[in-house]
Amino acid sequence: MTQTSAFTNASEPVAFSHARPVWVRGLHERMNTTVGFHTTIHSEGAPTLLRLVAANTYRIWINGAFFAYGPARAGHGYLRMDEWDLSPVLQPGVNHIAIEVVAYRVNSFAVLNAPGCLQAEIISGSAGSSTAIAWTCARTGHFSPGVIVGRIRRMKRYSYQRPISEAYRLSPASDAWRTEGWGQREYPPFLDNIDQPGLLPRRMPYPEFPLRPLSQVNTGEITPAPEPVTPYTNRFTQDIGLNLLGFTNDEIEIDPALDWNRCRFGVSAPIAGPSSKGPLQLASNRYADYDLGANRTGFLRVTVTCTKPCHFLAGWAEVRTPEVIDVYQQETINLVSWELSPGAYTLETFEAYTFRHLRLAVLTGDLEITSVEQRGYESPARLEAFSSDPALASIQRAALSTFRQNTVDIFMDCPSRERAGWLGDSFFIGRAAARLGHPLAAETAFLENYLLAANPFFGLPPGMFPMCYPSDHYQPVFIPQWTLWLVLQLGEYQQRGGESWLIKAFEPRIRDLFAWFESYRNEVGLLEKLPGWNFVEWSMANNLTHDVNFPTQFLYAAALRTAGKLYGDETLNSRAREVTSTALALSRPTGQPYFRDRALRQGSALEVAADCTEICQYSPFFFNAISRQQEPELWEKLVRDFGPGKKVDGVHPANLLFGWVMRFDLLKRAGLHDQLQREVKSIFGPMAASTGTLWEHDHAVASLCHGFGSYSLCLID
Repeated sequence: MTQTSAFTNASEPVAFSHARPVWVRGLHERMNTTVGFHTTIHSEGAPTLLRLVAANTYRIWINGAFFAYGPARAGHGYLRMDEWDLSPVLQPGVNHIAIEVVAYRVNSFAVLNAPGCLQAEIISGSAGSSTAIAWTCARTGHFSPGVIVGRIRRMKRYSYQRPISEAYRLSPASDAWRTEGWGQREYPPFLDNIDQPGLLPRRMPYPEFPLRPLSQVNTGEITPAPEPVTPYTNRFTQDIGLNLLGFTNDEIEIDPALDWNRCRFGVSAPIAGPSSKGPLQLASNRYADYDLGANRTGFLRVTVTCTKPCHFLAGWAEVRTPEVIDVYQQETINLVSWELSPGAYTLETFEAYTFRHLRLAVLTGDLEITSVEQRGYESPARLEAFSSDPALASIQRAALSTFRQNTVDIFMDCPSRERAGWLGDSFFIGRAAARLGHPLAAETAFLENYLLAANPFFGLPPGMFPMCYPSDHYQPVFIPQWTLWLVLQLGEYQQRGGESWLIKAFEPRIRDLFAWFESYRNEVGLLEKLPGWNFVEWSMANNLTHDVNFPTQFLYAAALRTAGKLYGDETLNSRAREVTSTALALSRPTGQPYFRDRALRQGSALEVAADCTEICQYSPFFFNAISRQQEPELWEKLVRDFGPGKKVDGVHPANLLFGWVMRFDLLKRAGLHDQLQREVKSIFGPMAASTGTLWEHDHAVASLCHGFGSYSLCLID
């Protein structure tokens, strides 16, 4: 599959010749609506291009076969245009083009609460002599719509950060519209032309969709629970309201989590003999487990046949104990429910999920499982050569996989629970992208989204950027430190050859940001009592952020220095020197071996507290407040006494995000190659062996495929 794009810089137009954005009349505000758009075209071998934008998410089928998924996300009021070359997959004569679009109409970290929309046109012919042969328009368009009812609409959210979960009630004819159109089976709903969104180029490389089989592992019995079971509860199941949109527990149609909780899964037995390779027969109250071999992100695809009505669940996880697949391990509901009439099906989830371990549980009926696969959803990044050290090569493969899963359309923190474009993480993903030779346009797209975010953003003070974006945050939560990491990323983006127009366009926003910080500078020029969620690191350091947090001062000074260089502003450079000098003087009292994390306000005075963390020792070195030549004794202690697996009395240990990564960067700068490789192996080696991906923490909690971990590619020669 190939694709083309005419867009290489900001000055080139992004436009449609005929298409208008459309949506189904009367459903503009309805939550969790899935609409199928169908048209036919006649192919005689001419180059054929499908150009489209959509909100929130689309999937394309050509002659009944999966073709593509998108789009790349953009901020409020904008959509990014995709251009897909259809020529390689079209057959001579009539071809059926089907596009499914899901509009969630809820707020989330993953997609915006935007009106449903499809704007698409198909272009045939060579450059200079091409013509539109099909397009969307309420009255003159060629795409016929139908509301897809096989996906159950009133469902719980998938997580706090992502929108609504999936469940299906299907017959063998449910997907016939993809190859037959809507015909007379269902009267097509009317379309409305809607307001034209701003159009942006995709910029991101187009994703890949590799099919990977899962291995059959074991089977077992299900004993239905004899007593009432407790439903799964979390903030995203209980706190539905104005700040978190979705369906309440009283509104949902089915609850797969409750069905799962009713199952008592018996001890499993290995699948052996011919059944381990051929179709697997599962009767009512039987389950089968599968293993993908490593954490991967994509769409679960199951080919099944049932001879009588069947209800089965798919549940997944990134890690498991011998008998337990915890579908809630990341505060998610990792479940899809299928209710099937008798017949043959190829079932595929609409949303991408991250998993290694899968359980298929038949609650009623019978099921013949022909194949279980995952259709990957990954960026096309490659690493040309791997280390000759097997342990390091394993880490490189895990880092590459982590990168591919987290950069399909923006730079993400994780592809599972959130799929969100967080700052902070993105600083290190940008470095990994450069190491891989990934197109710089991908980082341009990520930064462009933040540039176009409203100022002031919803509920945030003027000048403040959202903590992750494109997202809808209905509670006024922000991370002041993340905005400083954004400034640092802009500086490195420029060094990587980034677009000068983008850097220039950021200047007013960056100046507004520093104006906001200015109001929190105290009598000695340091930031004090910053509002918001103050984030230094996933360690004790996050509990030591008030009143004057010294790791934040060193980050602040580095951001001032970076902005001063970006915009030729000596005032910012001077301010950076003042903050650095004062923070260094206060944070390490005379005679103390280590830097302290904070100073507390005691009346009119600041009193340096005794609290001391490992990341606080790395921060002044990492942010270039001091050098190892200026502090040789402290540097030697950091190299010798600190690090993974070591504990220094009176100093709270670091974690991966960001203390260990700062340490590894410093070891690399110092040329301590052998020590760096040993420590990289000690932290990342167990992750690579367990999940084939790199994690958010230095142990198996939260995200087990975290984008910033791909920075380890920069640490291995």
